[in-house]
Amino acid sequence: DEADEAKYIVKSITSTSDNYNQFSILYRTNAQSRALEEALIAAGVPYRIYGGLKFYDRKEIRDMIAYLRLIKNPSDDISLRRIINVPARKIGKTTVDKIAAAAEREGVSMLSAIKEHKDTLGASVVAFYDLIDGLCKLSKEVSIADLVNEVYERTGYRLFLENDEKAEDRTANVEELISGAANYENNAENPSFDDYMDNLALVSDIDNYDEEIDAAILMTMHAAKGLEFPIVF
Repeated sequence: DEADEAKYIVKSITSTSDNYNQFSILYRTNAQSRALEEALIAAGVPYRIYGGLKFYDRKEIRDMIAYLRLIKNPSDDISLRRIINVPARKIGKTTVDKIAAAAEREGVSMLSAIKEHKDTLGASVVAFYDLIDGLCKLSKEVSIADLVNEVYERTGYRLFLENDEKAEDRTANVEELISGAANYENNAENPSFDDYMDNLALVSDIDNYDEEIDAAILMTMHAAKGLEFPIVF
């Protein structure tokens, strides 16, 4: 189990030395960093990703989390702005500004403003509203992993990634997010969508560590070529 493996590695690090920069953790693909990062964060061990972004900083993960945040809280205008046209839905800035202006004028969320002005906003915006509304209802009926997978499918994000030049890596990252949701459900005492999102917030919003501080290094086997470290996992 990847979570148990990550906990074992972190326990080994903390019991061996508090000079974290002696340690390097290597993995085959970038997506495998997720469980390791979560275990390091939970143990308070600073770390750096060498040659890549931290798992929760990757665009596809931030986009997926924005969808999930909007489903959890339909009043989250910041998340709505991020994903209303991702993947592209022919919803331009002018339309988004019009929605925002109506929301501010009426003292409601942007999603509520869309609902109230469906007749004037066009088919693409109405389809977006119906998509989010359907996912909000689904969130109360299915497992969290199934919900994340349905977000991936119904939003068109899976198809969007398939046409990306880094499709393999980015698809693997989203699949790892889904795997992480299933792992949460299998291990949490009282799993719930709200609690899962709270846990996500802890790991995805954490400040980036200062690169000058003593920190363990995470990287792919490929990125490690020619480098040396005292202790390697």
